[in-house]
Amino acid sequence: TVGDAYLDAREAIENLRRIPAGRLDAWLGQVAEDFKALTNLPVEVDMHLNSELPVESQVQMIRIVQEAFTNVRKHAQASRVWLRAWEDEQEALIEVVDDGLGFSPTDTITAARYGLRGMRERAESFGADFQVASCPKGGTTIRLRIPLRVGVKP
Repeated sequence: TVGDAYLDAREAIENLRRIPAGRLDAWLGQVAEDFKALTNLPVEVDMHLNSELPVESQVQMIRIVQEAFTNVRKHAQASRVWLRAWEDEQEALIEVVDDGLGFSPTDTITAARYGLRGMRERAESFGADFQVASCPKGGTTIRLRIPLRVGVKP
């Protein structure tokens, strides 16, 4: 328990200290590297982002991805994680996928719900759509859909 609390505190401090510098895909890649170093879990990264999004939106996207990784570390018991990001003409999509325990919407996952609620609120703050797909023993997918024509909520 003490070890988990230490990891949570360390991760929270590191996450808050970071501010986007450079391209979003590079920053997402760094978040994945940090997660690998912290957990020793393999993370497969596949990114194809070209659009320039407002820094405020990028900060929220990064925080959502960081929280998704935190949930994987704390709850999923995964053996592998994927970070994918791509875009088309209308939207950018970012996914964090794990092969862990997954959960059912009827499960009592109080601690994780705070993280999921926070991610949803962050997504809504800049006009993005937040989705969670999971099933018991089937892993979890966190998906963020960002309209490219909007970028930031008015």
